[in-house]
Amino acid sequence: MITIDNFRPYVKQVEVKQSTTTFYKRSWELDDKSMLRSYAPSVEEPIVPGEYTVITTFSEPMFEASLVNINNAFTPFTSVQVSTLAIGNYYLQDAMLPLEIRGMDIAGTANELLKIDPDKSYIDPALELTRGASGYMPAGGGSDKFHSLHVEAGFPPSIGYEDRNHILAHGCGGDTCGTEAEPIALAWNRVRFSYADIGSGIREISIRISTSATPERKFSYAPHVYNQEIELNLEDGLL
Repeated sequence: MITIDNFRPYVKQVEVKQSTTTFYKRSWELDDKSMLRSYAPSVEEPIVPGEYTVITTFSEPMFEASLVNINNAFTPFTSVQVSTLAIGNYYLQDAMLPLEIRGMDIAGTANELLKIDPDKSYIDPALELTRGASGYMPAGGGSDKFHSLHVEAGFPPSIGYEDRNHILAHGCGGDTCGTEAEPIALAWNRVRFSYADIGSGIREISIRISTSATPERKFSYAPHVYNQEIELNLEDGLL
């Protein structure tokens, strides 16, 4: 029997579930330009300590495969691997948990899994997956490090502000810092707001100045930004 293998394997999709609830799902899809792309996870929710099922789908049946940070068994010649991920209470703070996947198809060590780093934005099948006429396998084999999970330890973000001399004047935790019923009174022309969140990052901070012509100012941040500062210079007589 002769085995012909013209393609380098890659991880098509990773899904993380707990019972029937999906917490993470990301896959590569073919676009109209014959390029495989993955813009963002279709599902991405923080996970807490507990036990989860990781479903890894490969582009073809694999001879062997493993998730490096998970102890698991794998049945050869299947394209879908189901593993158990246990998140323990040793996560004392929020963190990003990368999943590193390794493997090779039936061609053996010469045809390792496609190496994919976290910042990868596309896969070109002609240049990275398909063996050339000379028999050369393009691109490099290695670990797939494309997927990461948010582990949420449950600590809320903390928000505070400082006066013009950078002396901390107030601090609070949770989603709000000052409310309609109990607003924060600022006594200075310049104030520096800051937050620290070692979890998934605050998407937006909204500051409303009640006597301003533009009563609400919003500051947006990219996901996974954990520490940030904003400094407002207010005109005399504004407050």
